[in-house]
Amino acid sequence: MSEIVITIFTPTYNRSHLITNLYDSLTQQTYKNFEWLVIDNGTDNTHDIIENLKQKKPDFPIIYHKTSNSSERGINRAMNKAVKMASGHLFMKVDDDDILTSDALEKIILWESTILPEEKKSFAGVSGLRAHKDGTIIGGYGKGENIYIDATNLQRNKFRLEGDKAEAYYTNVLISYGPLPEIDGEYYTWEGMLYDRIAAAGLKIRWFKDIIYYTEYLPGGATSQVYKACEE
Repeated sequence: MSEIVITIFTPTYNRSHLITNLYDSLTQQTYKNFEWLVIDNGTDNTHDIIENLKQKKPDFPIIYHKTSNSSERGINRAMNKAVKMASGHLFMKVDDDDILTSDALEKIILWESTILPEEKKSFAGVSGLRAHKDGTIIGGYGKGENIYIDATNLQRNKFRLEGDKAEAYYTNVLISYGPLPEIDGEYYTWEGMLYDRIAAAGLKIRWFKDIIYYTEYLPGGATSQVYKACEE
């Protein structure tokens, strides 16, 4: 088996009816040196679905972890665990109700290769664009005609890079600046807290202008849960 270069991390909570769409998009990737790491916080039949997908023998490994109790729940705990489990040099979170374009990972590798060796220490990773299922780009995508912008996560508004993006971080950077806080009874500590910590240290992302990720904000998803938590 080839070296794993990218870890695709998917936290999931009772979305077994959707997660196969993401799996299908992973089977179509033109770049093959990746793994799919699924951390299941739910109570539905996701385990059975994943086992069935493994039986199809995809050309990438599927690593599945089922949380055993409520003390392991939450995106923060799932991400902390996933970063430790990841084999990939790059780490990309993809939600269970979303899909990637067939060339998404190929473009991540391409754009990461444009960061010169002497620049690497000042970068946290690369990112493409997300779009709605109808092709409408989510948020802003930069000023002018530049095909990419180098900026920290905290500088995004300055460069009109608002909205959700499709970031692939260096795994060692996430480890160095993590973990996310784990507070008893709190399940929605957002990963953006870690991204901002990395940005505050001055590490940049190379934001490129290709759509690589299609998303849909469905009820019961992580985004809606964050909004609910903010309103309470």
